[in-house]
Amino acid sequence: MKKQFEVIIIGGSFAGLSAGLTLGRSLTPTLIIDSGEPCNAPTPHAHNLITHDGKVPGEIAHLGKKDLEKYDHVEFINNRVVHIEQKEDQFLILTDTDEEYFAEQIIFATGVKDLLPETKGFKECWGKTIIHCPYCHGYEAKNTKTGILAKGEQAFEKAKMIFHWTKDLTIFTNGPHEMTAEQLEILSKKNISVLEKEIKSYLHDEGKLEALEFMDNTRMELDHLYALLPTAQPNSLAIDLGIEISESGHIVTNEFQTTSQPKILAAGDGTTPMRSLSQAIAQGNIAGVVANRTYIQNKYDFE
Repeated sequence: MKKQFEVIIIGGSFAGLSAGLTLGRSLTPTLIIDSGEPCNAPTPHAHNLITHDGKVPGEIAHLGKKDLEKYDHVEFINNRVVHIEQKEDQFLILTDTDEEYFAEQIIFATGVKDLLPETKGFKECWGKTIIHCPYCHGYEAKNTKTGILAKGEQAFEKAKMIFHWTKDLTIFTNGPHEMTAEQLEILSKKNISVLEKEIKSYLHDEGKLEALEFMDNTRMELDHLYALLPTAQPNSLAIDLGIEISESGHIVTNEFQTTSQPKILAAGDGTTPMRSLSQAIAQGNIAGVVANRTYIQNKYDFE
């Protein structure tokens, strides 16, 4: 296998595959390196993606990889990138199997890491009946007994949104609610309860949420729970390269998916809190177009 590429894409899920397809079709030597750990792995079904609504995310990604096979200019390997450094005018990429690859440009498509609480049962329900996005999961959770795990302004705003999908709604703050009296009054008028009890465990049947168990050993039956979790970059690669990271932990890009560092682009969930497959695919396409344009400008001299 060759070692020198114009573009190396780190991450081979939806954003990375989209960028790879664009670059493959534009005759740009490209390598996709994927660790095989997409952040949507726990989710049984993908939604809000035309022609693929309701399919398993891994199944859609497999079809994406098959699309790449017809293009000679793009290669795909399963491996983990552990180090990147700039060597004069190109980047050295090192994997955990000590393989070295070189690229003129990099596209980060590594997604984000959800920082899950260690409370018993949460992980097993995450992406199934403990969810984060009404546009991904709200239709399946409509008109069910639903909770929101959040506090303060975040909980108040989320409740105003989720009320559209279900009126049987409770906010679980897992401690002090941190909302104003005015906010509590507004929620009360909509019959949205606020419960401050600390959560002991999430009771479920193979990921299907059944109830919350509290520290006082009481329980409350529940079908779905929206959890507003913090996220982080899945590794330190972008940070180590000096790329600007937002307060929310995302790689900062402009509308062309370029970062604060020259010849480094980024696309997908790692760049925005608005997570969706369709957006990741669109951003990957843009990143691929921009990387190809740079390749053309450097390859041909029209001056």
